[in-house]
Amino acid sequence: MKRDLSAHAAVYRVIEEAKRHAVPLLVYGWAQLVLLGWWAINFPAQLTADSTTYIRHVTVGPWIADHSVLYDFFILCSLKLTDNVWLIVFLQTIVYAVVLAVIAAAVHRMGVRWRWAALPCMLIVLVPSFGSFTSMLWKDVPFTAANLFFAATLLKVIADRRARLPMTVRTTVIMAVELTAITLFRNNGFVVVAFIAIGLLIALKSSRRKVIAAVVATFVIFEFASIVVYPAAGIKSAGSSESYGVFYGDIALVYSERPSAFTAGELSTMKKVAPLKTWRSSNDCLSSDHLFASKHFSTDRAAAHRHQLAEIWFSLLKRAPEQLIRGHLCRAAIAWRVPPTWRFSGLPRVTNHNLYTKALILGYTNYPPLPSYLIPRLRPHPINKQLYLKAADSRRAIARDPLLQLLFSRAPGWTYLTYLAILIAAFRNRWKMLILAGLPLLANQLTVIAANPAQLYRYTAAQLFLGMLFIPLVSAWSPQRPAPPDEADPADAPDPDRRPAVPAGPASPEPTQ
Repeated sequence: MKRDLSAHAAVYRVIEEAKRHAVPLLVYGWAQLVLLGWWAINFPAQLTADSTTYIRHVTVGPWIADHSVLYDFFILCSLKLTDNVWLIVFLQTIVYAVVLAVIAAAVHRMGVRWRWAALPCMLIVLVPSFGSFTSMLWKDVPFTAANLFFAATLLKVIADRRARLPMTVRTTVIMAVELTAITLFRNNGFVVVAFIAIGLLIALKSSRRKVIAAVVATFVIFEFASIVVYPAAGIKSAGSSESYGVFYGDIALVYSERPSAFTAGELSTMKKVAPLKTWRSSNDCLSSDHLFASKHFSTDRAAAHRHQLAEIWFSLLKRAPEQLIRGHLCRAAIAWRVPPTWRFSGLPRVTNHNLYTKALILGYTNYPPLPSYLIPRLRPHPINKQLYLKAADSRRAIARDPLLQLLFSRAPGWTYLTYLAILIAAFRNRWKMLILAGLPLLANQLTVIAANPAQLYRYTAAQLFLGMLFIPLVSAWSPQRPAPPDEADPADAPDPDRRPAVPAGPASPEPTQ
């Protein structure tokens, strides 16, 4: 009988070990196949206005740190190796296939059955707002991937806490790398890391030193790159409009609604940057780009008076807080407002199927055009033109239809569903630490609310994808509840050859002779 039980346990361990590796490999293989299909349909890459700026940085110059310098460097490597950008986009498909497999394994580690942990990861690659996203030449693509990797690592930390295991040095190093990637792939990524750090310090009391070490390392690397590495490489610092642009948009909104809130001195400062008519006409709370796009607004003069404009913003926070906050929340609606309308844009309009635009040939404003040899190479060369056009049509359909936006490209609905799923699982299992799983979504959501220039889908991509992938956490289980029979960890399987331990009790008296 003992031999039969022992053989049964051994077979059980083998099956569980095979499932532990087979399912993530299956997720990776399927995701890689589908994402390569998206890449082939959009070969060599989907380009946006920002894409041409990245390419111009590393070809004709000037190289400015107004976008991710690290992503620009990868583009430069792709151009050096292939005279094209297809290589970096190809690598993006690999990264996203890997992160989906990692997330499936991390969600399963929380006690979710394999089928439910893997299903969203295998379905999301079919969604145009995800599959098409991975084939875009955007700094937001690696930024979002870094957020997904961090979310998977955080689930591992939560699962280890459930098993009463400490946060290891290896996990700390991995977390530091992921947080550093978040800061280096987007200029405002440090805001996301700041919100994450606050949440980790509150929740992981016993691991605060390691959390502080990871966060400090992240900011040290970020500052060292900005202050030392970039200038040494001849990369110019970004203009102040990148940092202060949101505040300028807020000032324009308040001035259009309540011009009486401004003093004569403040109006004089604003006139030095742009005519008051320009400030008043830039009254669209959905985007601050209207102000910067005006030919009468001077970014150079705004940079020269940035401190005075910042003082105006803080004074308005005291004198006209209602208008200021309402306009700010309006511009951040893409991160928190569920009902989609055409004014709250889903996908940006840069997904037009004709990528051979004047922007590629002539450049923008005073910037020089791209090198002539690159122009034909950047033209779309899809594996099938009909599939290419259908993919473009599907993206435009999502961007125009409110219901499709809600399902496939708008983050708030998925975000609140995931918050609810996590809270249900935490309450059902009396597992407070599980609430920490929503931290990556919350950090990205708060970042957009704090500083969002326009209603662009890419700003909430990490929030959207995590919302879709973390829904299965509603079925997570904690130690207070036994694991399902087919999902139990093999290490926890009872060994039939091992005698149960006898609890220690008071020593029995010595027998008398």
